[in-house]
Amino acid sequence: MGSLLRALRPRASWSLAALALFSALSASCLPESEDEATSQEEEGLRYTAWSVVASLDALHDELVLAQPEGTHDRTLACAGGGTATITGTTTIDMATSTRSVDLTFVLTGCAPAPRSADGQLQGDVTFDGTATKEGSASSISVGYTYAAVGLQMEGYVTAYGSRHRVNRGCDLSVEKKTAGSKGTLCGSEVAW
Repeated sequence: MGSLLRALRPRASWSLAALALFSALSASCLPESEDEATSQEEEGLRYTAWSVVASLDALHDELVLAQPEGTHDRTLACAGGGTATITGTTTIDMATSTRSVDLTFVLTGCAPAPRSADGQLQGDVTFDGTATKEGSASSISVGYTYAAVGLQMEGYVTAYGSRHRVNRGCDLSVEKKTAGSKGTLCGSEVAW
């Protein structure tokens, strides 16, 4: 019986070592704390808000390529599928080089697929709902307000190597200024 126990002892210690290693590896894939999980959710919301604003900006840019100023009522195809019906006005004050907008976007399965200039931020999100963009910009300042109530969002936002799943409907309120953007998405504060 003693020889049987001696034979099993190395296997038992190996099994315990393997179990300890598996536990350590499994734990490293999960958030270490509730604070880390909250931080990851906040990061996901920040990049989702960026995706909404970048999407509306991309649609606005496409609209004014065809008609820089005036009254708009136009439906555009979104880059990744769906449509955006854009209504409202855009104006240009030539004396101050200020462009003003007051636009409403009705998004139907719209996937604008925005990308940041450096390629580090990418939004592959489909939007359903209504959003607005109001304000103005010149060569020296930016002042836009973006809003949506119950905007449905589904897809992924990838930022600096982190991929965040988006599948919710909620309100957005963001101010974009020369120094950056801040506001709320889904009741949480966001800034970038």
